[in-house]
Amino acid sequence: MDRDTTEEIKRHFNVVSESLRSEIRTVAEGLQGFREEAAAEFRTVREEIAEVKAMIRLSFGELDRRIRSLENDLSSLRARLEKLEARDRSPN
Repeated sequence: MDRDTTEEIKRHFNVVSESLRSEIRTVAEGLQGFREEAAAEFRTVREEIAEVKAMIRLSFGELDRRIRSLENDLSSLRARLEKLEARDRSPN
């Protein structure tokens, strides 16, 4: 192989390697952009999950309050019913 051929191969290799570097940079930049988008989306999803959890806690608290109120009302109604039944059973 003569010197000119060797120099031509070197130049070709340099052109190819520079092209690969450029493509690798492009892929790396795209990956970084993807990472940033994924991180932002992940933060959004976490915030939405936190909001849903807060709404569930609030709803559960409200339902718990309503059930306790119904239980108290039922207890009062049972007591009144027992008094009425006892009065009806007692001889006058």
